[in-house]
Amino acid sequence: MRRNLVRNLRQRQYGQTMLLFVLFMVVLFLFAGLGIDLGFAYVTRARLSKAVDSACLAAVRNIGAGTVSASAVATNAFFANYGVSGRDVAPPVPQITFTTDIANNNISVEVKASVTINTFFIRALPSLVPGAPSWKTLTVGSDAMAQRQAVVLTLVLDRS
Repeated sequence: MRRNLVRNLRQRQYGQTMLLFVLFMVVLFLFAGLGIDLGFAYVTRARLSKAVDSACLAAVRNIGAGTVSASAVATNAFFANYGVSGRDVAPPVPQITFTTDIANNNISVEVKASVTINTFFIRALPSLVPGAPSWKTLTVGSDAMAQRQAVVLTLVLDRS
């Protein structure tokens, strides 16, 4: 009788272990997926930040040619530095804004861009939690601002 009791207790413990194992595997899968998907978002933001910074500096450098030309150069610099990503839902579109501060004699350029990326692992999260928001995509953004003081140059040639 004692052997049967010990055997029954062991069988119950094996079932409990299996239940805990499955529960912790689901939690481990969610955390691993969250880490991988947020890692992809971090890499995408770093690439986006590099592209926005280069576009902003290119626009400030070419502001003397006019805002239309500076915008075209900035857009080309943005796409040259961002590249192509297989995670993107659609390619990002940079927004370039020029402002002139007459009081301080400054010209400012602000470049903003955001991109929506697909997730791989955390898209399964809403199916596990009823009523949860959709995690099929994440939106990542970056912006940069640069100022250039308007240059007033005078050249005097004296041949006396």
